[in-house]
Amino acid sequence: DSQGEDNLFTYFKKAEYVTVSFEVPGAGKYRIVYKAPSATSTTNTAYALTFDNFIITGEKAPTKPIDPETTFYDLDFSQLTNATTYVTTPTEFTVEGLDLERLNANISESGDHKGVVLGIRSGNNWESPYLVVNEKIEATKVEFVVTNWTKDAQFNLNYADHIYIQTSTDGETWTNVKDFKADWDTESSATNTLTIDDLDGSPIYIRLFVESAGEQEGTHQLRLIVKSLKIWTE
Repeated sequence: DSQGEDNLFTYFKKAEYVTVSFEVPGAGKYRIVYKAPSATSTTNTAYALTFDNFIITGEKAPTKPIDPETTFYDLDFSQLTNATTYVTTPTEFTVEGLDLERLNANISESGDHKGVVLGIRSGNNWESPYLVVNEKIEATKVEFVVTNWTKDAQFNLNYADHIYIQTSTDGETWTNVKDFKADWDTESSATNTLTIDDLDGSPIYIRLFVESAGEQEGTHQLRLIVKSLKIWTE
């Protein structure tokens, strides 16, 4: 109407998350992620969100509209709950309704180390850690923000042969888009922003892959903390 308001209803039934994607002509694309009030509900329950000048509000699951001129996906891993065990088998998890997978990685909520921690370490037999988006996205630009775990990279960056952003059309065969290791800032707790901005918008899987050199000795380790991920679709 003239106020730029509308109501949208969705239903939950035995689902942890429900995602609604839509486009408002002249305003952009939006992606709303609801967290169900009860994952064990046996009845359908309706909840409404109100659009007020395209700012989304709602008591049940407040989210913000995402402008295609900024980012379509904006994941903040520093807000995740501790999962301190380094998983040595592919492990799925969900952030803001987006399906992800991690290997040889844990989740830290400790001080400056908050985020998804990719680790090359003796505890996982020095295998290569990764973080992958387990959904195909029509991406045009990708940005991972990664910080060093204190002085790990200063002393042990050689534990990694390469630090890649990779893409795949099938989730099995991966293409190395760019290797960021040569320009890595190894200072203690330094932040490295890894950006690919020339993707063509074709549907792809996206992976941050730290390729292990595989020849380390002792108990020293290389830990890199993924703080956030942004994906542009236009």
